[in-house]
Amino acid sequence: MNLKHMGIVVALSLILLADAHATKLPAYYPQSFRFIGTLDRLDHSRSLIVIGDLQLVLPGNVKVHTLHTEFGTVNSLRPGMKVGATLGQSRSGRPMVSEIWVLPDDYRQHFPGR
Repeated sequence: MNLKHMGIVVALSLILLADAHATKLPAYYPQSFRFIGTLDRLDHSRSLIVIGDLQLVLPGNVKVHTLHTEFGTVNSLRPGMKVGATLGQSRSGRPMVSEIWVLPDDYRQHFPGR
């Protein structure tokens, strides 16, 4: 292997290592998320949350997980955060969020190999 190829291999290895380190999530997080987006808005008075321009019902019993706390509250959520979510339907048939995980800003979804 010549010096140029070795340099490319080292550079790629460092990039992959930095990417793996940057996306390390706590053990209580799932391996992947069905829905990921940026939290745009929280409206506690109307029990609504907007993630990635999708308006969702925000029930009082929503589960919130942060990078530092397995069981947090909606008070730890802020607009601009990247989040993963589990979605469902409210009794009225509207889309609803049932669980939220705060994600690092540099998080990218990785799909396991088949």
